Amino acid sequence: MKLNAGLFRHLTRISSASLLCLTVGGCAGDEGISESEFISRTVEEVCAQIFSCGCEDVDPDYTQALCVETRTQGQEWGARVAEIDGLTFDGVCGEQQVNELMDDACRLPEVGQQDDDTCERPCKLYYGPMKAGASCQVGTSGLDNCKQGLSCVGGLCEDPCDEVVPANLGELCYALTCVEGAWCDDSVPYAPVCVVRPGFNQPCADTNPDPDVTNYLCGEGLYCDAATDPLNPICLAYPDVGQECPAGDCAVGAYCDFTQTPEICVDIPGVAEECTFVCEPGSFCDSDFCPPGVDCITDPSLVVPTCVENDAYICSLAPTTP
Repeated sequence: MKLNAGLFRHLTRISSASLLCLTVGGCAGDEGISESEFISRTVEEVCAQIFSCGCEDVDPDYTQALCVETRTQGQEWGARVAEIDGLTFDGVCGEQQVNELMDDACRLPEVGQQDDDTCERPCKLYYGPMKAGASCQVGTSGLDNCKQGLSCVGGLCEDPCDEVVPANLGELCYALTCVEGAWCDDSVPYAPVCVVRPGFNQPCADTNPDPDVTNYLCGEGLYCDAATDPLNPICLAYPDVGQECPAGDCAVGAYCDFTQTPEICVDIPGVAEECTFVCEPGSFCDSDFCPPGVDCITDPSLVVPTCVENDAYICSLAPTTP
C-alpha cells in the first residue's frame, strides 16, 4: 500500500495563522490528541469533504467507505514509516491540523506568496531529535529529523526565525545574504562582496560562477534581455500589455502570448474568459471547455478554451473517472 504523498504532506504542514509553536519546542508541552485519533479524525474529515464539496469527475466506484478504508491504511503506514525514521508524533500540532482541515472545508486552494517578512516556525506533525546546528536528513517518510520548530536547510537544523544581519555594500558575503538591492559578487576568488544590482540599460550580472551556465540578475522591477543580443545582455523594464516580448517576460498582470507574431504581452484572462494556456490565480485554462447550450460532441470545433475556477483542494485527493 503506497502512502498518498500529497495528502501526507498536506497533513504535516500548518499555516502561520494557526501556528502554535511560538518558540522552538513550544509544541512539546501539551500532549494534544493521540496519533490514532489524529488518523481517524483526518481520514473521516477528508472523506466527508470529498463527497460533500461537489467534486467533479470522481470515480463512481470510489465510495466514502472505500475512501476511509484506503486512507486509514495509508495514514497508518505513514505513521509506521515515521516511527522507523526515529520521529515522534506531536499531538498538539496534530490537533491543530485537524481543526485547520475542518476550517478549510471546500475552500479553493490559496494563491499568493507569503510575506517575506513573516517568520514562521514549523509546527510539525512528526519531529526528530536533532537540535539547531546539528546535521539533519530527510528520511523515508519525506520528513526531516530536526527538533520541533526547526527546519532542515542545507543538511543542518535551523531556526527559521533566527535573525541574520545581511552584509552591506562592499562587505564580505561568504555565508550571508546582502542588503536589499545588492547581490553577492564572487568574481574575486575567496573574497565575495556585496555590490549593487545592475540598473536599467546596464549589463546583466551573471551570478553563476560556471562559465557554461548563466544565471542573470537585474535590479528590482527589471529583467535581463539576453534574447536581443545574447553576447551583451542588458537589464530592461518588463514590457507592458501591447508591447513585444522577445525574451518571453512581461509586467505583472500580463503574459507573453507566443501564438502571435510578433510575440506581445497581453492581459492574463480571468474566469469565463477565453484563454490559450494562462489564467489568473485561482483558475486554469480548460482546453476542453464547451460553452453552455452548445453541442460540442457533434461539432468539436465549438469547444472554446476558457478559464474556469479551480476545484476545492480536497477534490484533488479523490481518484477521478478513468
